[in-house]
Amino acid sequence: MSAKLSNDATYSLHDLKDWSRPGIWLAVLGHPIAHSLSPHMHNSALEELALEDSQYSDWNYIRFDIPIQELPQALDLLHAKKFRGVNLTIPHKVEALPLVDRVDPDAQSIGAINTLC
Repeated sequence: MSAKLSNDATYSLHDLKDWSRPGIWLAVLGHPIAHSLSPHMHNSALEELALEDSQYSDWNYIRFDIPIQELPQALDLLHAKKFRGVNLTIPHKVEALPLVDRVDPDAQSIGAINTLC
């Protein structure tokens, strides 16, 4: 089981470069992002899921403050570090569109993506 991190922590591209923590990781990316309540909400949901199914006991949701110029490198690193899913905030929702391999037709028509798997 991986050690749970604080819901109040905000990580950077530097942290992502060195990421080697065990467990299943999910994240939200934005700039700024420290105000986001996503880690509180998602980690609470994951804790509830883990009560019924132990496979979720190693799942964690954190936030990364990623300036827009660092987005391409961050997305590559998230993939390489095997993050299971990522949520994006504005302007990342729009800027990530040409940076991913596949885009849902609805997201393509909207011109923005919210979630990466």
